[in-house]
Amino acid sequence: WLHFVNNHLPYDVPVIVVGNKIDISEDRKVSKEEGKSKAERSNSFFLETSALTGEKIGTIFENLSTAIREKKMNELFHGARIPLKDMAIRLSPNNINQKRQDRGRSCC
Repeated sequence: WLHFVNNHLPYDVPVIVVGNKIDISEDRKVSKEEGKSKAERSNSFFLETSALTGEKIGTIFENLSTAIREKKMNELFHGARIPLKDMAIRLSPNNINQKRQDRGRSCC
């Protein structure tokens, strides 16, 4: 299923591969090393949890939210840059005087 995620989502979407049932390690189907390896090959994170006990569930969501926040901050500072002139608000004396008149007073 990991190839499906990689083929249908943008490359830079944070993904966490989660191994479940760490509370019953004797029934393990995938080793921790194999899980980490698969995650690394797909540029993803790897964590293990237990749905039964809730162990590390919070950690998964914390890591995912941190990855999303870091991605957004990176985009903000290094991503697709918008020219500053396109972000500027243009003020002219006419606009300022008109706004003052609209508010019914001559002071700020």
